[in-house]
Amino acid sequence: MTGVATINAGAAATLSGVIGGSGGLTKSGSGNLTLSASNTNLGNITVAAGTLVVDGSTNSATTVTGGATLAGSGTLGGDVVVQNGGTLSPGGGGAGTLTVNGNLTLNAGSTLALDLNGPTAGTGYDRVVVNGAVDVSGATLAATHGYAAGSGNDLTLTAPTAPTVTSVSSSTANGTYKIGDTIVVTVQFSSTVNVTGTPTLTLETGTTDRVLNYLSGSGSDTLSFSYTVQAGDSSADLEYASTSALSLNGGTIQDGASQSAVLILPTPGAAGSLGANKALVVDGIRPAAISITLSDNALSIGQTATVTVTFNEAVLGLDIADFSVANGSLSGLSSSDGGLTWTATFTPGADVSDATNLITLNNTGVMDQAGNAGSGTIDSNNYVIDTQRPTAVIQIADSTLKAGQSTTVTVTFSEAVTGLTTADFSVANGTLSNLSPRTTSPIPLP
Repeated sequence: MTGVATINAGAAATLSGVIGGSGGLTKSGSGNLTLSASNTNLGNITVAAGTLVVDGSTNSATTVTGGATLAGSGTLGGDVVVQNGGTLSPGGGGAGTLTVNGNLTLNAGSTLALDLNGPTAGTGYDRVVVNGAVDVSGATLAATHGYAAGSGNDLTLTAPTAPTVTSVSSSTANGTYKIGDTIVVTVQFSSTVNVTGTPTLTLETGTTDRVLNYLSGSGSDTLSFSYTVQAGDSSADLEYASTSALSLNGGTIQDGASQSAVLILPTPGAAGSLGANKALVVDGIRPAAISITLSDNALSIGQTATVTVTFNEAVLGLDIADFSVANGSLSGLSSSDGGLTWTATFTPGADVSDATNLITLNNTGVMDQAGNAGSGTIDSNNYVIDTQRPTAVIQIADSTLKAGQSTTVTVTFSEAVTGLTTADFSVANGTLSNLSPRTTSPIPLP
């Protein structure tokens, strides 16, 4: 159902089918309309005329206008407002219990109509159970009773006090907790409560809020919820998500008289909240290097480079064995800032010529101050190594010379060189002169 559906009940009628969808419902007409199903529609309900009897359940807010009546022994799934001239009459043709899962407001000029025929709530006299704030200060009480006053059957009307949350704390000691650690959060009520099902409590833990399942405490005034720190969780002072973070999750939290507890929590950070009562730090962030850089990316014989490793947080336990180093080795690994940045000296291997090289760090060898182990790997920038010494081949154009003759000597190196002079040669029975590089590449020797 979408939009707003208007049901004009001129005579008594019962709607037993489920009303679903996003639309609302308006009850008009002078007759009674009974809703007996567990309805799920999201739109608001308006009782504009006659009587709406809710013996099943609704899922949204309800407004009762002047001259109309809201009755029944079911459950109303949102705030209820009874306007001037409207009537709230729990039960229907007799005593009953009407539950409001929200706030209840009876405006000035409205009426609360109650049947008073015996000492038992819900059967002897009407009862309204409100899981929220209540304001009936402007309403008129209209009581219908079946006994003679002064005959020994007099009733004293008292306002039942539903259990409320007084404090949220933890039985876990203050401190910092890592991935896999368990924290028990406790919710204390104003009186003893009994629990069915598995209520939940949502904590504010960073990017993903964690939902805690009920652990224990039924039959006492304190309920416990268990939280296990997961990867990615983070909180400088652990707190629940909001004042509505405690949820029934299909279960119940009630006192011995079956009154549902008010689940509103203290404002996060205020007195009585988890953050105010405890100092619990959650560190679920795994340590990891964010960069590995070399001070020199092209190394030759006799050269070294400084390797700098920067982490996302200070770490312990980093060792040379945590690195895989291509064509070289690391030494002198140390940190001067408490473990956030580390440096080492890279020495290239001998007789190496390779243009593609990386240093790889395995983060699992480190841990942070909370004890979280690192994960994953990271590579450095690429570096080039040339520690191969050049070699040469010497060719003589004429190997048989007589007096007065000369010949061309060609020296071909394995790679381009500098600094060659005639003094670098040992020449048997002759001399070299006019040493110069060729302007064209020599033909390679077979």
